Amino acid sequence: MKPEWQKLYESMEQEIACCKLEQPDLRRQVERCFQICEQYWGTVEKELEGYEFADGGAIALNQELKKHQHNPFVMPEESVNKVR
Repeated sequence: MKPEWQKLYESMEQEIACCKLEQPDLRRQVERCFQICEQYWGTVEKELEGYEFADGGAIALNQELKKHQHNPFVMPEESVNKVR
């Protein structure tokens, strides 16, 4: 992993760890952790915009993002039903 991505990942982990310690309510903790991840995903998405992967992975990534309306955290409906 490139050092700048490693730093970004470690920063996200640190924010999540702090959130878990500071927020006793589990529901709010989960919501805040989700928001943190979503913010970091936005950073990654902006950084990778237009980047071409050697194996064509950018095409697959873009198609997957479009499928989930640019939200990688959306679960397919059949997965949601299994959880319920």
